[in-house]
Amino acid sequence: MYQLFIEKDLDLVEINPLGVSPTGEVMALDGKVSVNDRALGRHLELVNLVGKNITNNDEIQEKQVSKIDKNSLLITNNTNVAANEKIIPDYQLKFTELQGNIGVLCNGEGLTMATVDLIIEANGKPANFLNIKLGDYLEVKDSLRIKMFAALDLVSQKENVKVVLLNFLGIVQTSDELITIIYEYLNNLKTMNKDNIMFILRLLGGEVNIAKERLSGLPVEVIENLEDAVTKAVSLAK
Repeated sequence: MYQLFIEKDLDLVEINPLGVSPTGEVMALDGKVSVNDRALGRHLELVNLVGKNITNNDEIQEKQVSKIDKNSLLITNNTNVAANEKIIPDYQLKFTELQGNIGVLCNGEGLTMATVDLIIEANGKPANFLNIKLGDYLEVKDSLRIKMFAALDLVSQKENVKVVLLNFLGIVQTSDELITIIYEYLNNLKTMNKDNIMFILRLLGGEVNIAKERLSGLPVEVIENLEDAVTKAVSLAK
């Protein structure tokens, strides 16, 4: 595991759970390997491996797109793939669809699941949930914009979605870029008369006051407390 971790520039190698049989045989019952995105250029074999093992049920397939209209609201489908596949360049977004009416977009697996749990405890019904990776570093703006637009499309564009709860934590350095991107997305929705969905933004570790000022007049409410944000989202979804 150590050799794998070092040689492949990994972020994580994990065996969990580890089992021991009655005869003393040690068994890796499940495992997880997380690859550092910035190291994939040195390990093309990992890119090919990931591409072969992505499933349509819970992940969006990785596709290379030669041209993307940066002014377009939606990332359009490629004619060479199935009509129900979204195209998201250079990375995958883990996306799960449920039967409710509240879309959930967070940064971090634990934060995503905690947000979904809180919605259910508040008698709300999640329509989907998506974990997007946003690090505590400055990303290239166009790359972050494409990633966020794709993620926002996925959690908001189904007919059953009434409210989208955005829950972002610990992203001080990318806060300005993130607020700008959300502004651009929601402003596009308003321009296209598609602003019938309400967004709730919980931003902890970012510039909340700047977000409130910048996003005023758009279909979004900025709330710093998570429980208050969940309560508001569930109320609006009824």
